[in-house]
Amino acid sequence: TAQIRNSVLSHAKLMNYVPASKQGALSKIDILVTPSNTEDNAATSVTLEKYTRLLGYDKDGVNYPFVTINSNTALKTNGTFSFSNVYIKQGEVITLQYLVDSTNEKRRFEIPSANVDTTSVIVSVQESSSNTDTKVYTLAEDIVELTGNSTVYFIEENENLNYSFYFGDDILGKRPKDGNIVICTYLDNVGAQSNNITG
Repeated sequence: TAQIRNSVLSHAKLMNYVPASKQGALSKIDILVTPSNTEDNAATSVTLEKYTRLLGYDKDGVNYPFVTINSNTALKTNGTFSFSNVYIKQGEVITLQYLVDSTNEKRRFEIPSANVDTTSVIVSVQESSSNTDTKVYTLAEDIVELTGNSTVYFIEENENLNYSFYFGDDILGKRPKDGNIVICTYLDNVGAQSNNITG
């Protein structure tokens, strides 16, 4: 019977349901790289790093940014580098950092964007500003499998209608310590607007 979105969200949390976010267009493409005479012609391989930025062709007067979602390497053949089946996704890469301290006892952090693609979120925890040892945390899927050492995070839509992610309590999931730096990387996207781009 709930009609206000915040009320629906409150009920959804009781069922461990997280509303899906918008997602940018996903495409599988082939890329051919041909170095000019003024570029490095001695290299025998080229790597397109994860998050290499590409530009979607003008659609209704707008160019949409895309990024590669994996790292891809190609060897030189007849003076060119051919990348096959490269997955790209629409969106701008955003990276946020949060300092963990005693003012945030719940270890809950808001992603301040209505356009976040939650399927692209990567959360990692760095030991401190002076110790760059970093561990990647994964999205928790089955709490039955969790222990106090599980490096996982949870995600929810909050009362501001943005997404927040949070950590465990050292019983169900590892809890970051004061002084840790939480790093969140995600794609900020336009959703279905970028569908059907052909170039």
